[in-house]
Amino acid sequence: MIRTATATLVLALATCVAGCAKVEQKAAYRRQLNVGDPAPPLTATRWLNGDPVPRFEPGKVYVLDFWATWCGPCLQAMPHLADLAREHEAAGLVVIPVTTVGGRNSLKAIEEYVAANGPGFGLRFAVCEDRRMEVAWFAAAGQEGIPCSFVVDRAGQIAFIGHPMDADGVLTAVLAGTGPNDAK
Repeated sequence: MIRTATATLVLALATCVAGCAKVEQKAAYRRQLNVGDPAPPLTATRWLNGDPVPRFEPGKVYVLDFWATWCGPCLQAMPHLADLAREHEAAGLVVIPVTTVGGRNSLKAIEEYVAANGPGFGLRFAVCEDRRMEVAWFAAAGQEGIPCSFVVDRAGQIAFIGHPMDADGVLTAVLAGTGPNDAK
């Protein structure tokens, strides 16, 4: 009886320690990408509805919006993102919807969505057939839900991480040179 109780206690303690370590590792991982950090590279494997964007160009501002074809709020945000792109194109804004192929977000579904909607939006869509970009951006920033947008300022630094409908104020400030990473 004592052996069983001791073994159970040891197993419970080991499980707790392992679980706590995983929580700490996850928390540390989440802090890898924050506002003010340099933007990770663009590693999309396909580009639909326009020319590829191989890298961030100094002087331009970017909005990367992580989305999926099955995500209703993601699809509802697309017209807003397209409006932002048109409104601020002359100021150097580039909006890139980014999606990763997998599960319900098949390459066929992505291609069909972009073929039906991309020309009207006028956006270049980044398609990732592996998880490199998702991990470097979305997971590293501790994000767990989509849609999720990142604003990259003219110096290539992250200026915003969050829901695309909440980015307008920061985006306006970044375009005006008064964003969170600009010298005050």
